[in-house]
Amino acid sequence: DSESGESDGGDEADDDRHMLVAVTREGFGKRMDVDNFAPKGRGGRGMIAIKFKRETDRLLTLSQAQRSDQLLLITQKGTIVRQSVSAISAQGRAATGVQLQRLDDDDFVASVAIVPPVEEEEPAAEA
Repeated sequence: DSESGESDGGDEADDDRHMLVAVTREGFGKRMDVDNFAPKGRGGRGMIAIKFKRETDRLLTLSQAQRSDQLLLITQKGTIVRQSVSAISAQGRAATGVQLQRLDDDDFVASVAIVPPVEEEEPAAEA
């Protein structure tokens, strides 16, 4: 339903459509349709991309991705988590998102990377 800014996650035919992935320092994230962010003119005041559960949380990244991409989260303590972008729920701009990584009280997400899918080549047949 595009009026509320929420999408149903799309189908497999939408794999090539770009979407935005938002991740916070406290491990929450979501994906959103790029169309949820209409272009603004000069002097625009911006738009809300994500709500935070705690006042101390901050947006770490808002990156463009495709459903076939992978998301790599690295915490300050060195934990690395890799998950499919398609596994992250699609939500509207005003939503908090889902917990992508469970963190200790003294840990936070330090870095996020979008990893494109790797196309495996078939080994050449020996003649």
